[in-house]
Formats: sequence, structure tokens, C-alpha cells
Amino acid sequence: MTSNELRRPSAEMVTGAEGDLARQAEDERMVTAARADFSRFKKIVGVLTHHGFHQFVGRRGVLRFLGRAFIKPDDEEMQAVAQPERAAIRFRKVLEELGPTFIKLGQVLSTRADLLPPQFIHELEKLQDDAAAVPFEAIKETVERQLGRKLREAYRSFDEEPLAAASMAQVHRAVTHSGRDVVVKVIRPGIEDMMKADLDLLHLVARLLEATFAELELYAAGELVQTFDVALKRELDLTEEATVLQEFRENMAPIKGLAVPEVFPELSGPRVLTLEFFDGKKLSTVEKGTETARKLVSVGLEATFKQIFQDGLFHGDPHP
Repeated sequence: MTSNELRRPSAEMVTGAEGDLARQAEDERMVTAARADFSRFKKIVGVLTHHGFHQFVGRRGVLRFLGRAFIKPDDEEMQAVAQPERAAIRFRKVLEELGPTFIKLGQVLSTRADLLPPQFIHELEKLQDDAAAVPFEAIKETVERQLGRKLREAYRSFDEEPLAAASMAQVHRAVTHSGRDVVVKVIRPGIEDMMKADLDLLHLVARLLEATFAELELYAAGELVQTFDVALKRELDLTEEATVLQEFRENMAPIKGLAVPEVFPELSGPRVLTLEFFDGKKLSTVEKGTETARKLVSVGLEATFKQIFQDGLFHGDPHP
């Protein structure tokens, strides 16, 4: 070994040191975020403890402190989570109580049979994305800010009562000045800040889990949260949704019997998406064995095969 080699660190050492520093900086950022929203962190721990997951809370110092300081465990609740079926039910309730970010996480986990036992998968599939409606004035303010004009200038009419309200967005019927019936999807005001805070906490919790339960390193909890983080932030960008939907509409145009809503770019933005209104029916209302049912199956198969084998762009969340 030469004197230069003794004094000069190798590229691998430098890369490793940089990686350690980056991880340390990220850890410090997440801890700072947790401190900044201490009440939210406290609530997460409180909800876990309330539903009987006190044993998990007690496996890590900061969680143990918060659990003992703010929540007294219920013996009956703790006994309940010792049984897989009841633990799965209570885990679903935890996610529902913690709100949109965690409901979305549960929906992602419901597709991961490689991570969770069947009882948990079954319960997480029940997670509903419904939510209380945002007051109309807040929706109106968001639409006007996104479109840069008054609501009456953008639409001939705009229903104050939502057609549907979910955890991340809600939908209102409206009519354009040209007389087209449309639906307007609006991201819930304030949801970005809340989800960012929750995602920071999820990153921190993933690190704590991996440090506490060595076996979780095999499942890369940190990578799972990172993937979820990226996907969730993309879901909040309606500009990307509009672009993809326009491409999807063009791809499906050759298929007879299939209609995809038209996008109105001039009435859309990062937090607002205006689409052609379709008054549809559920597939479950179609009687099996009828000519209508056979046509629907034929169209559905043609569309699915075209999406997967020809276009490379497919609908990942079809509703029956």
C-alpha cells in the first residue's frame, strides 16, 4: 500500500460516506418534520394504541414515550390484536381514522399479498375512499384561483352540491357556456400540506420499523413508502391526469361501443379537471347471458388487449 493510498480515500469510501451523510440528513429532515407537526405524530401513536397496538408502540423509544404519555392502553383492545382476524379489522380502523394518506396506503397494501397475511388483505380491500364534502365556498375559491377567472365566467352553471366526495378530491356537475354537460374534479383544499406531513411521518416510521424489526429489511419498508410517496404526489397533479386521459381517449377511439370522456384543457389546471359528463350504469345491472352482456364482454376484451399489447397505456383503476 502506497503513501498516497493511505492518505486518499477510495471512490467506494467517498460514495459510502456521501450515502451515510445523505441518509443522516434525510433522517434529520424527517425528525424535524415530526417535531413540526408533533400533534399529528402524537395522534398516530394514540390511534395505534387505542386500537390495541400498544405492544408495537412500546418496541421503540420515542413511540413508547408518546404512547405512555398520552394514551392508556385498553387490555381488551390489546387482547383483540393478538388474534389475526381481529387485528386485521382494527388495523383497517386505524387507517380509516388517520385519514386520506393512510387510507390510500391501505389500498396499496391490499394488493401486496407478499407482505401481508390473507386476513389483512381481505380487510384492507374494504377501505372506502368516501369523505365529507368540502364547503362550496372553498371549492369555488380553488376553481377560480386555478382557472384565473370567476366561476360564472368559466361555467354557465355549477352545482354547489357535489356529485361525489372522496378523500383527495370531490366532483361537481356543471354546464359550459357552449352548453356541454361536464363534471369538475377539484383537489380538496389543504390536502397537499396534510399529505406531505403524513408522508414525512411515514418515512420516519418506516425507518423506525426497519430498525426495530430486523425481518422487515427483507420487505424494504422504506422503499415501499418511497414508491407510495411518488405515486401519491402524482395523483395530486390533475395536469398529468388530463394528459394521460387525452392519450387514452385517442387510443380507444377505434373501438366501437367504447366512449372515453373528453377533457376540457381550457377549464383544467393542476388542481382542477373538467371532463365530459357520462351518465353510466354499473355492469352489475346488466343481465348475464344477454346480447348486451356479450357485447360488453367483447368490447371490454378488445379494449384490454389493445391497452396492454398495443398501446402500453392501460387503465389501472376500472370501476364496474
